[in-house]
Amino acid sequence: MTLLTYAEVGERLNCSPWSVAKLTRRGELPRIVLSPRQHRVDEADLHAFIKDRKESTR
Repeated sequence: MTLLTYAEVGERLNCSPWSVAKLTRRGELPRIVLSPRQHRVDEADLHAFIKDRKESTR
């Protein structure tokens, strides 16, 4: 299991860490709470999040 910071997730999604935090607060992207100020995202959950949002271009 690889855990990513919000900054690392933001780099992969081309968005800010604040946007990643909003996604996790809304429950759209699962998070792991290490402490009240340290949250991480499992890389597998990020891949599933991206896969679920892919659109087919036909």
